Amino acid sequence: MTVKQFWDKYYIAVIFVIVSIVMGVVFLFVTSATDQSNYSKVDILSGDSVWQLAERHADEAKMDKASFVAWVEKNNNLDSNEIKAGESLVIPVKEKQIKTDTTIQLANE
Repeated sequence: MTVKQFWDKYYIAVIFVIVSIVMGVVFLFVTSATDQSNYSKVDILSGDSVWQLAERHADEAKMDKASFVAWVEKNNNLDSNEIKAGESLVIPVKEKQIKTDTTIQLANE
C-alpha cells in the first residue's frame, strides 16, 4: 500500500488523530498554567520571612518548606528571602484552604 492509497483510504482518521493530539497538548498547557487568582494572598507583618510563611502554610500547600519557599519566590518575583512589612504575597494554598484562627485573645491574657 502506497502513501497515496493509505491517505485516500484513511485521511479522515489521520486528520482526527492529528487534531486530537494537538488539542490534547493545548489542553495540557492551559490546565498546567499557574492561575494565581485561586491562590491565597497573605499580608506580611514586621519580622515575617518567607521561611516563616513556609512553616505556617507548607502543610496546607502539601509541600515541603524548601519547595514552598521556591514557589513563593518564583511566583512573587522575589530576588531573595527578604520581604517587607505591608507587602502581600501569593502563596500556593487555595483560598478556601487557609485555616483561620477564630479564637479571641484578650489583652490581659
